[in-house]
Amino acid sequence: MIGIKFICKILGKPAPFYANYPLWLIIWKPIRKYINVVIIPNIPFSRLRVMLYRMLGFKIGKNVFIGMKCYMDDILPSDTIIEDNVTVSYGTYFAVHGKGHSKTFIHIKERAYIGMRCNIISGEKRR
Repeated sequence: MIGIKFICKILGKPAPFYANYPLWLIIWKPIRKYINVVIIPNIPFSRLRVMLYRMLGFKIGKNVFIGMKCYMDDILPSDTIIEDNVTVSYGTYFAVHGKGHSKTFIHIKERAYIGMRCNIISGEKRR
């Protein structure tokens, strides 16, 4: 985005964080956010929800149930790993980042059961 950098230099302001992003990524991120936050959580079929989460880049194993109204943090979808035979109940939130919190990952092990309205917050740094 050479135009944004040039304008910021003329105005004497620092360039915004997205000035180095390619145009396709600037367009794709809000579309991905809308699909992830508005469309997928309201689909009444778990298999379709899981399939769409996988298409967005989340790593989800076989025989996984994800309930409706779940929020999967889409900052880095590949940093959320859910192994085989996991049940994620209604309204669960997954967060891989937050204020004063570096981007880390979430790894749900095989055969886990996550109850309704849980908050899964990452905390371990990448190795």
